[in-house]
This record gives sequence, structure tokens and C-alpha cells, in this order.
Amino acid sequence: MKEEILDLLEKDKKFRYAVAGYLGLAEILERMDRHEENMEKLWEEQNKVWEEVKALRQGQEKLWEGQEKLWEKYDQLAKGQEKLWEEVRGLRRGQDELRKGQSDLYLGLKQLGKVVGMTLDYYTAVFVEKLLVERGV
Repeated sequence: MKEEILDLLEKDKKFRYAVAGYLGLAEILERMDRHEENMEKLWEEQNKVWEEVKALRQGQEKLWEGQEKLWEKYDQLAKGQEKLWEEVRGLRRGQDELRKGQSDLYLGLKQLGKVVGMTLDYYTAVFVEKLLVERGV
């Protein structure tokens, strides 16, 4: 029987094409089955990748929420710092006013000292003169 099939394959073109078709079709079906298995594996892997993407997206959203909270804290700190600078400027103005007042007070005391000093000089001279007169000098 093998010899007859081989002989027919060699001599009968239609038979040869028919067998080739059957053999090719079977091979094609086997390849398609393998491709289908591979496609199923690829779909499973793709689903795993999508799950990972979903987890990454959720993690990213948490990071964005955390960043938003940090910006809010930053804004609060910036406002607090601005208030501190306003207070520092107010303290500097007060310090400048105190310095001016101190300077004015110093000038006033200096002028008073001159006035009192002259008066004291005069009273001292009168006192010394009386004292000398009383002692007979």
C-alpha cells in the first residue's frame, strides 16, 4: 500500500495536489491552534499589564493628592512667613521711632545741661562768693 501511494504521488498530479492540500491544511490548522494558544497567553499577559497599569495609576493619584497637600502647606507657610515679615517691618519702624526719640531726648538733655550748667555756674559763683565773704576772704 505504501508503494502504491508513493507511486500515485509520483505519477498522478491530481492525487499529489490532493494529498498536499490535506497535509498543508492539517499543518495550517495545527499552526492556527498553536497561534490561538499563544494569543490566549498574550491576552493573559496583557490583562496582567493592565492590572499593573491600574495599580500604578492609583499610586500616582495618591502621589498627586499628597503633592496637593504639600502645596497647601506651602501656601500656609508662605502666608505665615509674610505675616512674620510684616511684624519685623513693624518692629523696625518702632525701633527707628525709639532711636529718634532717644536722639531727641539726648539733644534735649544736652540743651538742658547747657542751660542748667550755666545756671549752676552762676549759682556756684554766687555761692562761692557768699562763702568767701562770710569767711572774710
